[in-house]
Amino acid sequence: MTRKSDSKPIFQFLLAPLLGSLILGVTLFLLVGPMSGAKAVASSAFITNQAAMPVTFMLDDFDDAKYAPDLTTTIPRNPNNFFANQGIYEAGGALITDTLACTSTFSCYLILAYDVSAGSTTEGGYVEELGYAYTYDGGNPSTWALRDMSSCQALQFSARGDSGTSFTSQFEIEFIGQNWGVREQKLISGVTTNWQTFSVPLSQLTTVDPAQLKQIAVRLPNQTVSQPIGALHFDDFAFVGCQFNGSLLDLIERQAFYYFWEARHPTTGFVRDRAVDPFYDRNVTSVAAIGFELTSFGIGSERGWVSRTAAASATLQILDKLVEISPTASNKGFYYHLLKIDTGARDGDTELSTIDTALLMAGVLFVREYFTGTGAVETAIRQQADLLFNSVDWNWALRTEPNPMNTYNQFYLAWKPAMETGFEIPAPDGGYFAGTLADPTTWEYYTDEILLINIMALGSPTSAVITDTFTAWTREQGSYGGHTLYQTWFGQLFAHFIGQGWLDLQCVQEQATGINWWKNSGQAALANRQFAVDQALTYTTYATNSWGLSPSLGPPPVPYSSTMAGVGVYSTYAGLPKGEVIPADPVHDGTVAPYAAAGSIVFLSSNSAENEAYIALDYWYQNQPALWGIYGFVDSFNLGQQADASDDWYAHDYIGIDQGMTLLALENYQTGFVWSVMNKSPVIQAGKTAVFGPGCYVYLPIVQKNS
Repeated sequence: MTRKSDSKPIFQFLLAPLLGSLILGVTLFLLVGPMSGAKAVASSAFITNQAAMPVTFMLDDFDDAKYAPDLTTTIPRNPNNFFANQGIYEAGGALITDTLACTSTFSCYLILAYDVSAGSTTEGGYVEELGYAYTYDGGNPSTWALRDMSSCQALQFSARGDSGTSFTSQFEIEFIGQNWGVREQKLISGVTTNWQTFSVPLSQLTTVDPAQLKQIAVRLPNQTVSQPIGALHFDDFAFVGCQFNGSLLDLIERQAFYYFWEARHPTTGFVRDRAVDPFYDRNVTSVAAIGFELTSFGIGSERGWVSRTAAASATLQILDKLVEISPTASNKGFYYHLLKIDTGARDGDTELSTIDTALLMAGVLFVREYFTGTGAVETAIRQQADLLFNSVDWNWALRTEPNPMNTYNQFYLAWKPAMETGFEIPAPDGGYFAGTLADPTTWEYYTDEILLINIMALGSPTSAVITDTFTAWTREQGSYGGHTLYQTWFGQLFAHFIGQGWLDLQCVQEQATGINWWKNSGQAALANRQFAVDQALTYTTYATNSWGLSPSLGPPPVPYSSTMAGVGVYSTYAGLPKGEVIPADPVHDGTVAPYAAAGSIVFLSSNSAENEAYIALDYWYQNQPALWGIYGFVDSFNLGQQADASDDWYAHDYIGIDQGMTLLALENYQTGFVWSVMNKSPVIQAGKTAVFGPGCYVYLPIVQKNS
């Protein structure tokens, strides 16, 4: 495998979190990963509870290159690893050009060509923003949140002079605080044509407070540089030596939580569907992600990562907005899948989705039961939650026509207000359901999503469906690697656990069939893992401690389109067994999604040393540093095929629902908290009783936290 460490020296960092804070004074912990080119060193010792684990916070590794329209020239991607802006600045006649050079497809570094020869006051350079601005477009810097880097030892980076032209042997690194007048420069000297690691101890800052950083910059003043015209190369800006106290699972959870806390729109409160997409359009939310977002606020409050007051206020903002937009963004209580994040308006021609609404309503039910205080805000949360959930007309979305019989009593997948290809079934009161009259598109085959939809619909106080809907869909067993289970259609692992982030099904079995869906999901996880192991001779990423095949981002096509950056292309990865027989092989190419293993952790051993999901998380944490980012594990990675020499690819993005599945599963594994709250819901109690009969409806924690 070709990596940056093969072409230049690289500094090795251990992992740990970074203490930071929001402008509103909310304590924030950030986790980042070390050098993207660092080779993994296998480790078998588990990370448990450790004090003061050192970490690296990668500011920019430059590996997510974006191609210019000519498809040959690379330009710096935007945003950086902090999901903030980067770019050049020029003053007094300076000329600065920034480009990327790539030693392989996904391994790049910055070339900064400069000319500051115009006069003594001429200067220019390159800026990396730290302050989180929602729009990432500059905006009003006085309102930016700041990064608290005070727990870190140093800013570290690699640099060299361009061997093909002149270059300065010295320049400045500038630190900039909230007030633009608060700046401090540190001289960097001794630059040669060889890559070197340079370090600026933050303890040496006397003017700028490391707890209130907005930007760092490479500064090239005419009076400082040894050569006024030339070019420098830079790579891997990172804050190193940061500290974290706690367990590995605590760490991963907290980073996932801050995705939901930070990626909210200030007006609506809606979370971004993705941190960044291939076209850098961050103006879309998904209602499914909002369901996880609402649940995350309760987790953050319970853990003390944010105050209960702040969590309640953020929750009510979202519920109020959902109620406000319901006349145009929903129908019969069901919401459109994708909404404009700033207004809540329907995004394009997106469908009204039964499953995405169910995931949203799971979050609504959760906050209804968590915020039980008597104050005005928490009282309003319960009122708005009741209004939203009770507005869902589950019977409207249930197909009751007798022909074709095999789709009777099943929920439609989606609806649109006007007929178009794929939406041709007239709906009561107007619009069209998905499918054709001869072939309706319904929830007809097992998936964990069906469990969630059905249980909430059965327990609805205003629109309860008949119990038989829970047995109306096909249950078909399949086997792989000695694991027999009721399979999903495509073999995607998330379809065995997404609903059980809210539903505790450990000790219940279906009355009509005797199926224990909890145990079934455990078998699905082990089969998925075994499928990856069996393909390991072909794909480098797969191993006994590196598995999880589920829809996620994957390597972008090469050559890229002019608009496609290295953040990845969404693909429906899966393993065996699966219900769809054509094609026989599931979709996979060596890409592994950490959320797939994380989401499975609750179905496996309570002993972390024997839990296959924990083993994978621990292995990635210790041996795949480039898999870490500002919100924990990035969405996915791919180390290529064993037989080729292509370089490694790591996603530079996060997906809201994937972060949510990770957060809920790890919290339930440690404390059972989400289950304990959801089991208080009369809706969930009624739905589970209808399906499973009398049983245990008090949550069962897998392990007691820190036991």
